[in-house]
Amino acid sequence: MSEKSLREFVKHDSIKNIQKNILKIDANYKRLIQFCSGSQNIERTNKNVALTNIAKGTHRSLSLLAKNLSDDYDITLVALCTRNLFELNIRLRSIIKHENSLNTWMSEMVMDENQILDAISTIANDNHAAELELFENKKKLNNSILDKHNLKSVKSPETVKNIAKDAGDLEEYTALFKLFSKLLHPSSYLINSYNSAGCIDNFNILIVSAQKYAFDLFERLRSELNVPEGVLKDW
Repeated sequence: MSEKSLREFVKHDSIKNIQKNILKIDANYKRLIQFCSGSQNIERTNKNVALTNIAKGTHRSLSLLAKNLSDDYDITLVALCTRNLFELNIRLRSIIKHENSLNTWMSEMVMDENQILDAISTIANDNHAAELELFENKKKLNNSILDKHNLKSVKSPETVKNIAKDAGDLEEYTALFKLFSKLLHPSSYLINSYNSAGCIDNFNILIVSAQKYAFDLFERLRSELNVPEGVLKDW
């Protein structure tokens, strides 16, 4: 670990060059995803599938961020992408650290869809019998997936704070997650003081953090998935 501070590594640059750098990072994610999508390149285990999906989620956030960067940037969109990358980063680190974390996260997929189906069902009436039956059948199918993969059902998702603590990144969570959330949601700060919320200082915090999370995610994914360096391009 370098003894230099983050400030010493940060290079202030134009929005256009920041955009180019994020696209360069994203290009390697595309190569990694393409490699992992080949059935003969990696073993298809629950962990490898989950890690490949995390790579895909990271790619989507980087692509969204890069496509929408301009001098009149939308601070909420930048905050959304940065928060996504933070959560993906700590989720990956937790999965690598504990097998149980992987199992819990995969179970949450079933829980999430079942909860959505239950929520939609609350607005149904007697005219929606066919749809309700379809929902119940879908839930049964979802639950059978848990049995197939020997996963336990969960009733609520892990909190971001707990995942950050498990990943050993509680300090980062405490320092920055509140900022991400205040800029993402229609908080009083964002709505009533937009110029302050969207200031260049907040933008710099977000854009530096986003790139840091993306780099860290990539190196961990590349290592865990055993992606040869020859598949990738130099940064």
